[in-house]
Amino acid sequence: MNNLETLLQALDCKTPAEEIATDQRETVAGFLKMEIEYRRQHKIKRLLRLSGIKRVKTLDQFDWHFNPKISKEDIMTFVNSPWIENAFNLVLIGDTGLGKSHIAEAICYEAMLKGYSTAFITAFDLVSRVQKAFNPSSSIDYYAKVR
Repeated sequence: MNNLETLLQALDCKTPAEEIATDQRETVAGFLKMEIEYRRQHKIKRLLRLSGIKRVKTLDQFDWHFNPKISKEDIMTFVNSPWIENAFNLVLIGDTGLGKSHIAEAICYEAMLKGYSTAFITAFDLVSRVQKAFNPSSSIDYYAKVR
């Protein structure tokens, strides 16, 4: 996105590139690039905050040798497929400590870098939310009994 006209369009600027002095076009283009990057970073931060992810994790950080049952090839095939355009969900199932959360959070983060909103939720949190939705006082009653 180096063309001044393209940068102006990306930011919905009404000023045509021809109205910008030739000697100032490079400077204006630099500012526009910074603005576009700022907006992109701001959007990623907002999406991250709304996603439920507590710490950013990437697939590059994942130790693929830790659990040989997890196929890097299968995960990467999924990530590179049109899953997000088709609004597919991903559910990872397995014992504690196998890397399910890391992989799911990393896939969510990859999607956010592409501008998509995501939601990360553990099975425990999902069950808690469903339980609360059907019986809002159940958690309160439970904690009152425990005390």
